[in-house]
Amino acid sequence: MMSCKLSYKVEKDLTLISLKGNLTQFNKISLTDAVNKIITTCPINIQLDMSNIGYIDSSGLGELLALHSMIYKLGGSFTIINPSQSCNSILNLIFKNIVRIKNVS
Repeated sequence: MMSCKLSYKVEKDLTLISLKGNLTQFNKISLTDAVNKIITTCPINIQLDMSNIGYIDSSGLGELLALHSMIYKLGGSFTIINPSQSCNSILNLIFKNIVRIKNVS
């Protein structure tokens, strides 16, 4: 099973984080831990690009919820952008009215 890889870049007051692979309980990275390290030196307004996520399980959904909660408590903003077709319906079902999900070009 493919693990999840994370990369990021800063654009003005925004940190754009891109994920690639599968967001599951078998990942080698903890998303919240990784983002926690990133935001020590980068803006706390997060856009999480999920266009290259092939599969997400309940652990992955839990990671996203924990990440949203952490960013919210720190006064930042958290948006999931461009969810892949395989993740879009579950994300919109689970996170509707909780996490902002949008498609951007």
